[in-house]
Amino acid sequence: MSHMRKNSLFLMGIAFLLAAFLPITAGYAGTISSEFPIATSAGEELSRSAAFDGTNYLVGIQGDEAADYNITAQLVSQSGALVGSRISTSRTGGAPLVAFDGTNYLMVWADDATYPHDIIYGQLISKAGATVESPFVIGTPSGEYGSPVGVVFDGSNYFVAWNTADGGDAVDLYGQFISPSGSLLGSPVAITTAIYQQRDAALAFDGTNILVVWADGRRRIHNGPCPVGYGYYPTDIYGQFVTKSGEGSAGSLFGSNFIINENSYPSDNPLNIAFDGTNYLVVWMDEVIMGTTCPDYEEIGGQWDLFGQLIDKSGSKVGSVISVSTASGQQFAPSIAFDGTNYLVSWTDMRNDANGNWTCDAEEGTCSDIYGQFVSKSGALLGSEFIINNDEGNQLGGFGGYAVNGKLFGLINTGVDLALDLWGDVYGVFISSAETPCDFDGDGDSDIGVWRPSNGKWYIQGQSAVAWGVSTDCPVPGDYDGDGDSGIAVWRPSNGKWLIQGQSAIAWGVSTDIPVPGDYDGDGDTEIGVWRPSNGKWYIQGQSAVAWGVSTDIPVPGDYDGDGDTEIGVWRPSNGKWYIQGQSAVAWGVSTDIPVPGDYDGDGDTEIGVWRPANGKWYIQGQSAVAWGVSTDIPVPGDYDGDGDTEIGVWRPSNGKWYIQGMSSTQWGVSTDWPVAQNIWILKQTGLIP
Repeated sequence: MSHMRKNSLFLMGIAFLLAAFLPITAGYAGTISSEFPIATSAGEELSRSAAFDGTNYLVGIQGDEAADYNITAQLVSQSGALVGSRISTSRTGGAPLVAFDGTNYLMVWADDATYPHDIIYGQLISKAGATVESPFVIGTPSGEYGSPVGVVFDGSNYFVAWNTADGGDAVDLYGQFISPSGSLLGSPVAITTAIYQQRDAALAFDGTNILVVWADGRRRIHNGPCPVGYGYYPTDIYGQFVTKSGEGSAGSLFGSNFIINENSYPSDNPLNIAFDGTNYLVVWMDEVIMGTTCPDYEEIGGQWDLFGQLIDKSGSKVGSVISVSTASGQQFAPSIAFDGTNYLVSWTDMRNDANGNWTCDAEEGTCSDIYGQFVSKSGALLGSEFIINNDEGNQLGGFGGYAVNGKLFGLINTGVDLALDLWGDVYGVFISSAETPCDFDGDGDSDIGVWRPSNGKWYIQGQSAVAWGVSTDCPVPGDYDGDGDSGIAVWRPSNGKWLIQGQSAIAWGVSTDIPVPGDYDGDGDTEIGVWRPSNGKWYIQGQSAVAWGVSTDIPVPGDYDGDGDTEIGVWRPSNGKWYIQGQSAVAWGVSTDIPVPGDYDGDGDTEIGVWRPANGKWYIQGQSAVAWGVSTDIPVPGDYDGDGDTEIGVWRPSNGKWYIQGMSSTQWGVSTDWPVAQNIWILKQTGLIP
């Protein structure tokens, strides 16, 4: 079943559509939340699209307890809680797509009232979850079936695209502009009516134009073991720009169809697209190893991999083809999310389907799982691909859209059986995007390293030594350019200058200040900043000064509310209280403790915590105390295993060893070094550590 059946609703891809004008935050390494239920009735339910309205998400759902093909929707809060009851359209059909226009949502689907001649329908839904007017017809495909492939809001109107097919070897692609009130604007736009098949499309909006991309079969190449007449498949990826609409007027085609990727591999399955503010990323599937048999005219035994290409706003390729995933087995139905700094490509993965028959046989375990891979804006893979969900049973889903308050929202469909077109329940999941401290190679975990004042050199494990700084400097690593890894940097008290490798020096602060770099605006890069004990003010570049704290406090910046940006805060040794801006004061610690804030439970926000040299114990709020270290150690918390939560750890100057909980000790550094770890410069500057 290598060339998947087009009546399978799973295979339309996960087309998450979150309004591009909403706030986005960034970060490369993320934390995967626990799953939360969205649609778990006794019936079969499926979802492939969600949108965000500034407060809640609306998830489009096919099926409910009454019938497997009822078209419904559900509001979900930013914490994953259901808001209100299930919303019904009183229509039936295929899994719907959703977009938001600033006031209402538009949900679109293939309505099966006239099956097999499906009609494209729409329904407006308010932010409160009420249907607005009645469902309405968007398009009446002329062929045997029609299926919506995408919907976007371009700032003035919606644009919905769909495939229409004659049941044979002709599949075309059309679109329709729709006003926020549900009125059709102009006639359907013929995006492509080239010979043979143009299908499995996706679309995105760049602020000026809409780019529609699809798998194209106009070259009609025969592939695989199926006989001639059954083995013609789209092999190329094409694109077409459509101009932005105006108030009360439709947009139109801009230029002609253009090639994004052309080869002889079959590409006849869902692809996806996202826009990062500069370029688009298009991701598709290629069958790089052809199947070996063709029972019942369904090819099996091949291997599908995922590839991508950056495209600029003019349609030109940026860089070369990106090999997103070339693991064994099948990688299909890609989704793309953008967190403000990097892309997250996620997909359904069947690398455990050993015989390639698209069926999860008993001995293959969880052969349909969900994987992900971060990709930079330049097209570089960041770290390794990782498992998002491999629970018992089989899943289909992924992440799309943009990060909201530091979190990407994803959908997981459980109980999936691709061979039988069966599905079960719908769950949600978040990935909290947060910069990993001291991640110098951008692989998602904190790196062990020291800075040596005697020669100004940085010794980062696995990297060559770098001379940067002089003995009186203060090391302040951070992701100052937003590329997903920590950059080497020092702050020089003698002249108040920040010397960041690869950037011009910046004067910011005076000799008695304490450097407090952080992502204070949530844009994905580290801002320089200082806290001034003499007046208690925080001076963050690009922001107004804020008075917070007194001269004897210890600054403890962190993302305490999990919204993706750094909050200012201080810990007061005199009373053990934590004063975090926007939150109530919390008493935690005694005067001789050392503050060690971090995300110890991996939930995406910073927990308050202290390490007590007197007994070597770590006291993290919400967790049991843990004894780790001796009085002369230096605390070095960080995400050393890249699992999204902070590990407790100490560096021992007497032997230069790093003791990280759950890992073997590592000798790295000498007694006079500075361990390069989260907020170590604050502890040094305030005299909490020698």
